[in-house]
Amino acid sequence: MQTIAVEHSSPKQAKVFKIEWNMGKRCNFHCSYCDEFTHDNKSKHVSFEVAKNAIDKIVQKTQGKQIKINLTGGEPTVNPNIEKIIDYMYQQGIDVGVTTNGSRKLEFYKKLLPKLSSLIFSYHMEYHNREVIPEHIVALKKLALEQDRYIHVHVHMMMLPTMFDEATTAIKYLKANDVPVVMRRIRPAYMKNENAQYNDNGQLIEGEISRPFYDGIVTLKMQPKGGPDYSGGLDYYSDEEKEYLKNNNV
Repeated sequence: MQTIAVEHSSPKQAKVFKIEWNMGKRCNFHCSYCDEFTHDNKSKHVSFEVAKNAIDKIVQKTQGKQIKINLTGGEPTVNPNIEKIIDYMYQQGIDVGVTTNGSRKLEFYKKLLPKLSSLIFSYHMEYHNREVIPEHIVALKKLALEQDRYIHVHVHMMMLPTMFDEATTAIKYLKANDVPVVMRRIRPAYMKNENAQYNDNGQLIEGEISRPFYDGIVTLKMQPKGGPDYSGGLDYYSDEEKEYLKNNNV
């Protein structure tokens, strides 16, 4: 379980305390571009008792401030305690947000929605039933508008190169139904291998990177400060796709 807390320096946000709460690495998807550091499906679920203890401490130490907590993962909704945890946060007057892959049934999200301040869908083309999931998101957007308070619903669309056309079709449908969409470029995940080289600090200097959208393996140099070096022109999008992303400020 990891949390990142943010206190704003802006006077307007001085009474707001925001937390990004990583509920663990477990996920029911295994996307080709998701590396092993993001999810492992082995780590323990956060128990209700541990979550409650953390929530109580947060409330105690942030008296007089508006608390906003966004639950992420992994996939937070696979935690068997998630509904109970969200309910407890709601009871404490906390603004709760959830970032989810949208894999749960529509009724599950309908039940959660009245207790949320935001519902963000990470839309992964490899796994979604692309005809049903957008309809579920639109239904939830309409339900959010029927509530007596504002609930933000939007989509992070993972622009998978080999399913680019399907992604743009889904985007058109979502936008036509007033669902905001943020597009995300996709880059392949690293594959550790016996030939990988590391510096004295244990950072990967050179290694292999998987090409899940095409056949074969590409060797990718690493930047001195860490992270992949794409300056050599390695790219997984066609010129037309890159133009589309550029025109949409992605």
